[in-house]
This record gives sequence, structure tokens and C-alpha cells, in this order.
Amino acid sequence: GVDGEQPGDQREDDACALAFDSAPFETPIDLLGQVGLDLEIAVDRPVAQLDPVEHAVLLIGVEELRAHVEVPYKVVLNECVELTKKFGATDGHKFINAVLDRAARQLRAAEQGDVDAQNNLGEIYEMGRGTAPNLAEALYWYDQAAERGLASAQFNAGRLWAVGVGAKKDPARARALLVQAEGNGIAQAR
Repeated sequence: GVDGEQPGDQREDDACALAFDSAPFETPIDLLGQVGLDLEIAVDRPVAQLDPVEHAVLLIGVEELRAHVEVPYKVVLNECVELTKKFGATDGHKFINAVLDRAARQLRAAEQGDVDAQNNLGEIYEMGRGTAPNLAEALYWYDQAAERGLASAQFNAGRLWAVGVGAKKDPARARALLVQAEGNGIAQAR
């Protein structure tokens, strides 16, 4: 007999290979440095013991949660879970869901109801920091925090309602918010 593997018989190697049945990704990606991630937030095992697909999906998911506030966190979680179901280890999607859910609570506090984070997200959209400026989104997040009593958000929402965002201009609402902000210690609201 012949020692080793025969050149024509690759069935064992093929069975262990990861095969993608989708079209190749053709859009160029500009990377500015290496994506860094601290998985200690919820990982119950060393990163070296993570399945490679799970590790890659965690990197993608956390980066999308961090850098793409325009994508709702539930959409990010769903995309990552579906990727893991298709390409990851059995039940790996449960692990991905748990880790990214915990990361979303930290990285997407605005969507979870944190008023300071909501006001900060309003500022991000108003100023266009890391995303295209979007005054309608800014007003939405300022209003969310203003309704929960955050004075700086009352001031910010009042400013935008006063000048109008798109077709929305509401001087009465602006005045009410600015009076609340002034009553809560924002001197600029006068």
C-alpha cells in the first residue's frame, strides 16, 4: 500500500472545510487600523477557545453596535444570530445573542432608555459626529430624554422645535420645553 493520502481523495478534507454559498463581497472596505474588542463583558471562556466564526461575528457585531448608531441594536443582534446559525457551531447563536445583548446594553444605552445617552445620541445626530447629520433623528432623541425630565435635552429639543426641523416647527412646544429647561437650571433657555 501507499502511505498517506491519495491525491484524488479529498472527501475527509472537504467534510471539514467551511464552504460559503453566497457571492463574494466585492465592495471595497477602508480599514483604519485593527478593530479592537474586549470580550470580557460577557464571555465565559477565553477568546482562544471561541469558535472562529463566533469570534468573527462578535467582532463584527460589537463594531456595528459601536460605530453604526443608525442601525437599531435589535437588527444588529438578529443579523449576527442569523450569521452564526448559518456558519457557526451548533447552538453558537445562543452564545452570540447573550454576549451581544449584554454589549448592546452598554453601547446602546439610548435605545435602552438612558436619558444621558439619549441626549448624547441627539448631539451625535445634530452635529454629524461619525454619521451624517440628521436633525429629525436628533430631535427624536432629544424629545425622548426631555420627556423623562433631562434639562439639557429639554433645552436641545426646545431649540430644534423653535427653528423647525423639516416641516416641523412648533413655537408653543419649543417655549414649553425651554421654560422647563430654565426651571431645571439651564440659564441659556431664557
